[in-house]
Amino acid sequence: MKTLQNACLVILATVSLLSACSADSPRISEYKRGLDQQKHEQKKLIDQRASVLKAGLQTQKQQMEEILDSQQKDLDSATEDLKIRRKELEKSTELSLKDVERQTESCKSQVDRNTAIAKANLTTQARTAQARGANVY
Repeated sequence: MKTLQNACLVILATVSLLSACSADSPRISEYKRGLDQQKHEQKKLIDQRASVLKAGLQTQKQQMEEILDSQQKDLDSATEDLKIRRKELEKSTELSLKDVERQTESCKSQVDRNTAIAKANLTTQARTAQARGANVY
């Protein structure tokens, strides 16, 4: 960039010098052609540098897109894993709830049986005591 600025200064100085020497027309034409040639070369150099920068930016973009695609695949996979785990949790919870319900019913049935047995034993003891003539309660 510094070289480009220096070249522009040289061109301006040359133009100033040429303006002072306007009497020498063929020489001015030669200088003008030289200036046009320099302008062409400078623009060509600018285009080349811009092409290199653009290519670098495209390469960076492509690399970032590949990274983002990879990350997206990882996220998709993680999302799928979470869906599977959520289904497993639902199924496991449902089975556990059914088991708790079954155990609850079983315990209640056992309480009913124990109560019936206790009442039967109490009735038997009361009859036995009555038969002996004693007052149990």
